[in-house]
Amino acid sequence: AGYETYLVVCGEEDEVNMALGSVYEGRGNYRMSDYFYHEALKTVAPDNKRMLNAIYSRMATLKLSVDPEESRQWNEKCRQLNYDNINYQQLYHFIDAATQFFLGNYEAFNKAFNEYMAFKEENKNKVDDYGLFTINTMKLAVDGNYDEALGNIPRTVSCGDISLITSLDLK
Repeated sequence: AGYETYLVVCGEEDEVNMALGSVYEGRGNYRMSDYFYHEALKTVAPDNKRMLNAIYSRMATLKLSVDPEESRQWNEKCRQLNYDNINYQQLYHFIDAATQFFLGNYEAFNKAFNEYMAFKEENKNKVDDYGLFTINTMKLAVDGNYDEALGNIPRTVSCGDISLITSLDLK
């Protein structure tokens, strides 16, 4: 009954599935999150670039540390939509660098890191610092500054990047 009620309030099945995917992701239930993002993908109108970008970017983020190759594929789908949204462009650059990190391709990571930083500089008055803390910590690890990278992580982190940060000590 909750799904149907939410559908009445929200109006669109893809939006309901997307919202449920986000709720499950926020609670750490990535299997159910993945399920509802895929359900959203099944019900979204093919010309709804806003929702397609949202689904692709959430899937890219969800798969980042567990399946970086799949994450890269979702990220590429997001980029191919050519949706003129600077926040998606920023997310694309971040995920591009992070997937290279998790794939262990540090030469490609350094290239993507530089592209991310150049994008941030070029758009410094238009974008926030999403991913900056994580990508800088990854850069420290790639450069072999492991103690500094681990010391860079505060005891309590209240950002969405925590799942990425905690995997740094595995590398």
